[in-house]
Amino acid sequence: MKHTTRMLVSLLCAIMLLAFSAILVTFHLIITNYIESTAHDAIYFALDQNNSFAEADEYFASSDIDYGSSSTVAYWLWVDPNYTPNGIYLGKERDLARWCQENPDVGGGISYTQINDREYYVAQSADHMTYDGTPGIWLIYVDVTAETAMVHRVDLSMLVIMALCGIIACVTGIRIGVSIERGQERQKKFFENASHELKTPLMSIQGYAEGLYDGIIAEPKQAIAVIMNETDKMATLVDEILCLSRIESGETKLNIESVSVEDSVNNCLITLESVIMKKGLQIETKLASSSICADSAQFETAVINLLSNAVKYATHKIVITYDGKKLSIWNDGSLISKEDATHLFDRFYIGKNGNTGIGLALTKEIVERHGWTIRVENSGDGTQFIITFSH
Repeated sequence: MKHTTRMLVSLLCAIMLLAFSAILVTFHLIITNYIESTAHDAIYFALDQNNSFAEADEYFASSDIDYGSSSTVAYWLWVDPNYTPNGIYLGKERDLARWCQENPDVGGGISYTQINDREYYVAQSADHMTYDGTPGIWLIYVDVTAETAMVHRVDLSMLVIMALCGIIACVTGIRIGVSIERGQERQKKFFENASHELKTPLMSIQGYAEGLYDGIIAEPKQAIAVIMNETDKMATLVDEILCLSRIESGETKLNIESVSVEDSVNNCLITLESVIMKKGLQIETKLASSSICADSAQFETAVINLLSNAVKYATHKIVITYDGKKLSIWNDGSLISKEDATHLFDRFYIGKNGNTGIGLALTKEIVERHGWTIRVENSGDGTQFIITFSH
């Protein structure tokens, strides 16, 4: 795992851990305080009603008494001065009475205790009372076992959720980190290749310029022609780099309008007319008279790049076809290998003939930005590029 991915995963996990820890601790404190508060309220209210039930039955439940706003159930337990329950009681109540006998401080307020697998808040009447002529003590308690068990289950569930979210955060961090690192690697490679592509014509220009300056070149016009040609290459490359950069950054917005494919292709052919005539190429067009929704300038940029590529490799003929759904540009140059077809739209990909550039990468970016698709394939004795339009 590289540094960027590692840092991103650590950051996401730390944020997730802190967020869930804060939520878990806050929830736990709020709920446990609420359970304790409602238990105290129920017990205090029951103690206030102590004298009112001096003649009542041996066993009372809060459901038998109006406890005001409290929804917590408080239970009453009558024991003799030796904390022996007077009557038939459950085993848990006998255990509670025994605990109160072993902890006489419970008479000073409300205490929390765990007995076996149960949890209680318990208090007792401050003074001994007489019930049915027998002195004794009222024990008032609230069983919070179910409530605390619920809190523990929620805590456990949140821990599980936190673990799952941590795993998701790790996976997300790895994917984002890898994507960032790949982007950084692509950017680094892009600039390295761009520097190399610019360095080659610069060296050629510098060499011929020095030759002209020193007067060692016999035919200055030829040298000037080379310099102008290399300058044009550099200008084209810089324009393509800037165009691709603006498109990827979102700086260049699509100005969608109705565009005639026939007119756009003809405009591009006029732009390349001198090169086509110089190579003596035959151009055949079969263009349907229909329009597409596109950015006219970017569409023509893509078409010019494809036509320039076709002119560069064509031997005798180029065929341009548009049937209303697809635009195909075919040339009778050499067939393309599977490896080249796979990487042809990569930036500065070096094919078997050693040529590089970003014209086709820019074309693909424009096509995909419009929601279309582009592919290259061998057809007959040549190669064709196909743009499929979505309507």
